[in-house]
Amino acid sequence: RARLGDSDRCFRSRRQTGLELAVPLIPPAEGRKGYLLCTQGLGAVVMDPPGGAAGSGLERVELFLTMIPGWEPTGEDPKKLWPAAALLELAALPLADPKVWIGPGRIFELPDLAVGDCGQCCALILPPSAPFEDADPCTLPDGELVRFCQVVFLYREEAQLLLNQGLPALWEKLGGESCLVDPERENSCKP
Repeated sequence: RARLGDSDRCFRSRRQTGLELAVPLIPPAEGRKGYLLCTQGLGAVVMDPPGGAAGSGLERVELFLTMIPGWEPTGEDPKKLWPAAALLELAALPLADPKVWIGPGRIFELPDLAVGDCGQCCALILPPSAPFEDADPCTLPDGELVRFCQVVFLYREEAQLLLNQGLPALWEKLGGESCLVDPERENSCKP
């Protein structure tokens, strides 16, 4: 809390995962114009990073995203609140399958994410960007590290562009490097 702020609303997972997962919605603050959504509980899961990266500090993560300025978490409209539901869905993946590793550079397709008109059904995991790079890592009381990873939601075509041409091509197509989540943005790779 000291690093990220206090929340004014919290979403909790309704799935029976054996671990309480939550996403507090932290209002805008100095240096951050949009709401911050951050998982709680995922850091308790010890994952197995690929490629011999065990012991690298990437075994435990919490996920966060920053909403565009002006986004307000009002009401219960799923079309408005899907970013919180998507973070919960993403955080539950390693609980359902112990082989799943969530870390920088990974892309996940979340088929249950397509809510209403929203086609942003892929989640790109990135290292923290400004102003959050100082929040990484967090040390638990037992000395274990929990890393923070930033989530950006993409349309399927944008994720394909990223896989085919790399991150610079994606940022160019999106009109610049932006890690802000806009639930209503247009597909930059619209077919």
